[in-house]
Amino acid sequence: MKHRVRGRRPGLTLAELLVVITIITISVTLILPVVINLARTRRVKSGAREIQAKLHGARAFAIAQRAPFALRLYEVPQEEADAPQARFACLIIDQADTAAAREEVELLPMGLRVLVYHSGDTTPRPMPQRIRFRPDGTVDPSLATPVRIFLVNADDSTETTDITVRRTGTIDVSD
Repeated sequence: MKHRVRGRRPGLTLAELLVVITIITISVTLILPVVINLARTRRVKSGAREIQAKLHGARAFAIAQRAPFALRLYEVPQEEADAPQARFACLIIDQADTAAAREEVELLPMGLRVLVYHSGDTTPRPMPQRIRFRPDGTVDPSLATPVRIFLVNADDSTETTDITVRRTGTIDVSD
């Protein structure tokens, strides 16, 4: 008579499966905050690049067209933004407050707040704000310069970027 020796079936035991699930859970728990922080940083930097590009564009329009142009920063209501929360937008405008040729509204990434301070301000200016450039590329002297634009994560305010526009028309971005 032959005895059958029971062999081990291929697969994992319950204990091995629990160990693997525990290791995966611990790894995700450690990595998730890092990924979330990177996403917040990217959102702020992306918004700063968009505003900086529009500021340079407004200045270039003013010089090329030999006429005043401005960057208008404003808040788009939740209903118009078709989003769960209000969003900020920027648009290059001429002195008649109409969009410059071929310019479209640029919606900034969702979850950002835009705060605008003029020289000496201790509280942010209410939206909308206009930063005007004269035909020679300098900032309109009626604005108290430097104008500082802060982009802040709306959910926790830990990530900020500061854009400074000086009277001469230079635009500096700092983290």
